[in-house]
Amino acid sequence: MDQETKTIDTNQNLSCQILILQYMCHECPLVFKEKERFLRHQDVHKRENEIIKCAMCDIPVRRKEYRQHKVTQHAAQKHKMKCSVCDKYYTRTVHLRKHYAEEHEEFGVTVSVICELCGYGTYNYGGLLNHKRIYHNPQKLFLCSACPKQFRTKSLLDNHMPVHTGDTPFQCNVCGKKYKHRSGLFYHEKMHKEQYLECPHCHRQFVAKHNMESHMRVCIIDQYLVT
Repeated sequence: MDQETKTIDTNQNLSCQILILQYMCHECPLVFKEKERFLRHQDVHKRENEIIKCAMCDIPVRRKEYRQHKVTQHAAQKHKMKCSVCDKYYTRTVHLRKHYAEEHEEFGVTVSVICELCGYGTYNYGGLLNHKRIYHNPQKLFLCSACPKQFRTKSLLDNHMPVHTGDTPFQCNVCGKKYKHRSGLFYHEKMHKEQYLECPHCHRQFVAKHNMESHMRVCIIDQYLVT
């Protein structure tokens, strides 16, 4: 091989090296010879690095880290779906919604949507957004010393602490029954303040008329099946 051929080969190798270096990804070890493929690959990284909000807590995370965020931050929370009236826990929202309908129907509790983070039930999505803003906002300042929950105000934190201490600071002035949470006492006191509506078939009592009417449709069928 003559000197001219060696020079050509050297120049070709140098050109290839320059070309390869030109399309070397700085985000990962991949190297591309074609510019078009390199640009398509870069679009993948751009998408991965996009900042998105977690659907469960609204915390901003990179798209490529979203899966890990859900595993580390929310995997355990799906087993902590707690009724906002009593102390029962459920692993699935459908079971918690059924619990609200069966156990707290007489309190007039009508639940349409449930918070996937803690199990709180409310009437509509506006109430759910307000609940998340107060209880699951990443900007909260008051942290629970016994669990990862955070609260926007000291009073909300104080209302939460009986879950861990077992205290029942909210007492009914009529019958003396005690509750861990103000919401439980609120629904209980409605039973004293409002007139009961009684099912004529099974004598079960309700506060809300629409709850009794819904119950009666099922109760009549049950009575018919029994007879």
